[in-house]
Amino acid sequence: MATKHLAALLLMCGLVTPVMASNPACDQKASELERQIQYAREAGNNHRVAGLEKALSAVRKNCTDAGLIREKKHDIAEQEDDIDEILEDIREKESEGRYDKVKSLERKLERERAELEHLRQELSTLEKR
Repeated sequence: MATKHLAALLLMCGLVTPVMASNPACDQKASELERQIQYAREAGNNHRVAGLEKALSAVRKNCTDAGLIREKKHDIAEQEDDIDEILEDIREKESEGRYDKVKSLERKLERERAELEHLRQELSTLEKR
């Protein structure tokens, strides 16, 4: 009887391991959440621990690398839309002669473009896994 249970357990482990290994980006995301949970515990931040544990549970239950890639592409599209809006605002302020606002918007544009580049690098990393 014990031999049958052991064989079944080994068979299940063999079936589960490839599924877990097929989402390395999700595994990395879970590891990062675990690290943040440890820091929050050390800092005595129980509310943060609870929130991070909830997020970790969701990652373990629902995360797929394909889903992470889809989300990252969505984030990139939103960032590109934000940049387009800033460019439109810059053109508008230039036509109004509001060069003080243009300078401010150009700084904001620079930050948003840097964030877009960061998102694209993250997507590239996800797609290589």
